[in-house]
Amino acid sequence: MFNYMKFKELTVNYHLTKACNMRCKFCYATFTDLGCVKHDYEKSVQLIHALARAGFGKITFAGGEPTLVRELPALVKLAKSLGMTTCVVTNGSRLLNDGFVDLLAPHLDWLALSIDSLDEAINMKSGRKLSGDQTLDADYFEKVIAEYRKYGVKIKINTVVSQYNVHEDLNVFILRNKPNRWKVLQATAVEGQNSDHTGQFEVSDNEFDAFIQRHYPVENRICTVPEESNLIRGSYVMVSPDGCFFDSSMGYHTYSNPILQTGVEAALQQIHFDFEKFKQRGGIYDLKKNHTLPKVITFSGEVGSGKSSAGKILAQLLGYTFHSLGNSARERAREMGMGIVEFQSYCQQNPEYDQYLDIEFASKCNGLTNAVIDFRMGYKFIPEAFHVFLKVGAMEAARRLNADMREGENTNTIEQRNFSFKNQFNQNYGEDYTNENHYHLVIDTEKFNSPYEVAVFIIRSIKSNQ
Repeated sequence: MFNYMKFKELTVNYHLTKACNMRCKFCYATFTDLGCVKHDYEKSVQLIHALARAGFGKITFAGGEPTLVRELPALVKLAKSLGMTTCVVTNGSRLLNDGFVDLLAPHLDWLALSIDSLDEAINMKSGRKLSGDQTLDADYFEKVIAEYRKYGVKIKINTVVSQYNVHEDLNVFILRNKPNRWKVLQATAVEGQNSDHTGQFEVSDNEFDAFIQRHYPVENRICTVPEESNLIRGSYVMVSPDGCFFDSSMGYHTYSNPILQTGVEAALQQIHFDFEKFKQRGGIYDLKKNHTLPKVITFSGEVGSGKSSAGKILAQLLGYTFHSLGNSARERAREMGMGIVEFQSYCQQNPEYDQYLDIEFASKCNGLTNAVIDFRMGYKFIPEAFHVFLKVGAMEAARRLNADMREGENTNTIEQRNFSFKNQFNQNYGEDYTNENHYHLVIDTEKFNSPYEVAVFIIRSIKSNQ
């Protein structure tokens, strides 16, 4: 059962209306299954009071297109007066209408702009266009951002990655406008909402990952939050235009009884909401805090866990340099005319020399900033860094190493190598490097499909726990 003490950490998305002035083919909130629903201002007022009393700390007004609701500024003002953090997610088309900025912005904490593409042809094809085939361009959005920032409103950009924009490059636009948060969502099929276009807009996990990787220059400068389809489903608390909680975890909308009749807590129990997914996708964050990343991140881990691969990708995503004790050891082995296996055996037989190498490598690393360091004893020798430990089972480790053309590895050799490292560090320093208490973040890499996913998870975990 959901712990309602956590309400204060949650955002409730209130879809004020099903009306919209665009026809995005991937839209999951068309509410065609509800029939005719007219906005009822008094009912919205009662709903917002009920949600605030229940303890929801943040409210996002969505649609359809919420700016089509004449009373939107009044509802935002009400939510703000009740102590809620306020946000409006919009296609942006009406934000510069006469007098609208002055009505909405003073009571708005966040403005979320839905921007999938800046290419007119792509927006025309995807349905993100107004009547008369009018689309919104970069200049228009930059005017919107400038106007609302005058009131201190924080800016979020929401981008849905679909087949229409999967090859788009938004790096320049995002970096130039510096949103406080950039949410990148994988287009998701929802039966009864975007069924007419199912099969046309969806992207594979690999295509979505490629879009994220293409935008790695943004990662180190902007709080970027990728959301895959599996994280989206069931991780949002949403209220429909007719005043019911709803979710799409089953691939279609399911609705609670009306909130005002049933009560917030009872109605929320009638739909599926996964609080762990909500946390995993970075749903909990301090809306007033600028996210910063640690200047140095160390990787430790078991044989075959992918620490070198994930470390290199993480460094690339962050624009950091990558340093590895293994690389230093290989250089030293060449200088001594040894192969790496012979050199490792030499170090085990000469622990003083092994310790000298650790200390020498650590002395270089402690002067670094903006660095990712592959160093099993990094937690001991680089104490000010953020420390990550990667785990993997022996069977999966052997499979990975054999696939990487490192033949002859099996569960026995993996276990022997792990024991050897553990014994070596215990003899040298009296330390168990596998003790998870040494690390800020411990990851079982068998739960991820690639080192890239591990690197993205590390960034997301650091940002969401600040």
